[in-house]
Amino acid sequence: MGLGQLNTLRSKDVDSKVKEMNDAIANVQRMKAEITRLSEFITGMESEVNKRKMDFAKKEADFNATVDTISNQLKNDKIKIEKIIK
Repeated sequence: MGLGQLNTLRSKDVDSKVKEMNDAIANVQRMKAEITRLSEFITGMESEVNKRKMDFAKKEADFNATVDTISNQLKNDKIKIEKIIK
């Protein structure tokens, strides 16, 4: 076996495997970057969703309090009107 054949075998057996390995490493690095990007996106969205949930809960509580106030006022007005009519 000559030097040329050894270089050819090395190219097939070693160099091609090194390229495959480097491609796989690059792919892993891209995936890690994507995972980081998606994790940051999720964290930001969770924060925004929680803030919006709290805003809507406050609006709902304010609405319910307003309805209760109006309802109580109407009941009081009804009582006053009934007293006047009697």
